[in-house]
Amino acid sequence: MRFARTISYFGDSLYNIALMWLVYEKTGSAFHVGLILVAKFLPQLLFSMICGVWIDKWNRKWLMQISDFIQAFTTGVFAVLLFVDVFELQYIYFITIILSLCNNLFGISNTSILPELVKKDLLITANSLLSTSQQVARLVGSTVGGILIAYTGEATVIAINAITFFVSLAFIQFIRYEYTPNQQEGVKHSLINDIVEGFTWLKKERALVTLILIGMLSNVALGPTNVLPPMLIKEDFNGTAAALGVFDSFIGIGLLAGAVFVGIVSPKKIGMWFSFGLGMQSIGMFVISFSPNLILLI
Repeated sequence: MRFARTISYFGDSLYNIALMWLVYEKTGSAFHVGLILVAKFLPQLLFSMICGVWIDKWNRKWLMQISDFIQAFTTGVFAVLLFVDVFELQYIYFITIILSLCNNLFGISNTSILPELVKKDLLITANSLLSTSQQVARLVGSTVGGILIAYTGEATVIAINAITFFVSLAFIQFIRYEYTPNQQEGVKHSLINDIVEGFTWLKKERALVTLILIGMLSNVALGPTNVLPPMLIKEDFNGTAAALGVFDSFIGIGLLAGAVFVGIVSPKKIGMWFSFGLGMQSIGMFVISFSPNLILLI
């Protein structure tokens, strides 16, 4: 599963760089880049709860493969449109929504299947290893993606992303997983009842609610970092897509360092380290806002 997720994440890193650069280069508008990101994240926000409940009723391995196939087909169509020089924002919005829903399906299936494959005492280490491999993929993917865009164009990069989904699909086939329907005494529950039951349980878990609220606020604060990099690199520092790729890869280095640290230390005071991580992010954003050159920015 680690190989499947790593390959998929590598492709996603290529695609994200290509998409941001393509939209900004074609439109010159931060507004349109922002709307593309809304189309990417809003479906996940709206359907995550439904998706999580629905996934419990199906074979997660199959869902991951179906997700990879749809994403491979969709990105393949996107690449073909660009190769024949068709650029329409409405197509990109539609493609982004499909990829967002499938990526959410894959991610939740991946997360829910992991505890069934790994012993409980090894779960933190397994998650850290998975995160580490993903950040290595981001590090390589962002750098390679930026260079490829500069020399071959966005269509080639998106086509490569389509291929990575097929490779991921093939690796998932090797996962040793046997699906067991999750039903209590054979009684089937409706989707609405399961969602209500989930919210009822969540209200009792104050620590989890707090983490969710912190996560929401953090994502709101980090929103500009998803929209602004192409403008920052191109307008303020006269950089190319290769520079954007390097910038994003260094974000991957920071995430990789954090994942390795968590895996080695396996911290007990998780709340303290959570706060420390958020504090370091705020310092980093402050430094970026006053960076006079690309080196310090990175």
